[in-house]
Amino acid sequence: MRTERRVTGHVQVRGPARARKYFAQWVDRDGTKRTRLLGRAWVKDTGRRTPRDATVWRAADGPCPVGALTPKSAEAALATILEEGRRAPRRAPALEPFPRSAIPTFGDAVDAWLRYVADEKERKRRTVQDYRNVATHDLLPRFGAHTPLFRVRHHEIVVRTDNGGERREWREQRTDTLTTKDVDEFRADLLARPELSRRTAQKILALLHSVFKLAKRRGMIERNPSEDAERVTLINDGTFNILEPVEFEAVYRAVLDHADERHDEEHGRDALDELELRERPIFGALLSTAFYAGLRLGELRDLPWRCVDFHREMLRVESGYSAGERSTTKGKRGRSTPMVPVLAERLARLGQRRAFTGGADYVFSTELGQRVNEQQVREVFYAALARAGMGARRDEIDERGNAQKPIVVHDLRHSFCSWAVNAYPVTAVKEFAGHRDLATTMKYVHRQTKAEDAQRGGAYLNSVLKAEATAV
Repeated sequence: MRTERRVTGHVQVRGPARARKYFAQWVDRDGTKRTRLLGRAWVKDTGRRTPRDATVWRAADGPCPVGALTPKSAEAALATILEEGRRAPRRAPALEPFPRSAIPTFGDAVDAWLRYVADEKERKRRTVQDYRNVATHDLLPRFGAHTPLFRVRHHEIVVRTDNGGERREWREQRTDTLTTKDVDEFRADLLARPELSRRTAQKILALLHSVFKLAKRRGMIERNPSEDAERVTLINDGTFNILEPVEFEAVYRAVLDHADERHDEEHGRDALDELELRERPIFGALLSTAFYAGLRLGELRDLPWRCVDFHREMLRVESGYSAGERSTTKGKRGRSTPMVPVLAERLARLGQRRAFTGGADYVFSTELGQRVNEQQVREVFYAALARAGMGARRDEIDERGNAQKPIVVHDLRHSFCSWAVNAYPVTAVKEFAGHRDLATTMKYVHRQTKAEDAQRGGAYLNSVLKAEATAV
């Protein structure tokens, strides 16, 4: 901030007697001292002095030559200069620029957010790594790691004083660099990329919003440009590529090598052929646990025998394993789920193996007692689907030429929720599946059986139609 100076000045005579000249000296609005030659001085010393010991001049004898200045005309010229100085626009002051090194960049904001979710929010390492990948591949290339988050400019304001006067001051003003328009353009570009789904674009924009939200909270920006940006809308048709119980049992039999519905020309070595005889019940029971208890793949791989409670007919889910580390479940809290008889029978048979049946041992383990391989689980499931005659469920186009989402191992969990809503209250299914929000569970309600409703509706229609027939 810089206060405006009052514009004042005086005239001064310089030089020897035969070559005296008038000079104007003044201080402008910015406080800068200025001097200007006015012209020849037509003056004579009066012999008097001012309190500051300056000579008091009067006009010289005789007519004033053209172009020369008398004391009166010199004062008039000074008055003109001072008036022009008061009206002239004030120059921007040479203020110290805001140090660029002190302005946070977009890269700084991203780094701060990644530390925040890892240290303060305690997100899982794999989740944080996914965030970092999005930042590296999508956010930083787009907005620039070295892009300053704001600019600083100086502007002049008029301040009214207590005595009714005015003074002019220079102030600094911050302006955010990234705007809502930038976010909207980024959204449009994401949606134009054919390799990205709308759901992926939505997740990237949600991450960007979180970065800006923390940056605003920490004073790096004045406002979050994502707040008013256009959202990516998703259409959820409520359908999943799931298996019915009868279909899953066909898959289970294929895992045990008890069924193979493939045509002769489709026969070829697959993941099931790579399994030893003792491994088949392990993978069959693992897939059964996903279908009949709704466990996620990471939870299945980390399930110990102590969490299999045959007496109380339940499974306790306390941890998961993914990206090479053990962590909490996705919902960050333990849960339990019913162990239906068909699943209990298969797990009981698995528990009769010779080794690795202690409380801390993994239920689904290798011959060395380690967790089963994640990729191998997927390959076994897909091979079993093909042998069960459902290999087309892995295609992006169904048998009628319609687009479909290829079935994956996680869809066994969706299958569990789909049949469970017919057996248990929706609130119970929410707890069994470990959903944080009931709305997540409600996506499966449309798969509840409607037999009772159909019978009720049929009875009503029969009564109406019967009454109509009698009236006729």
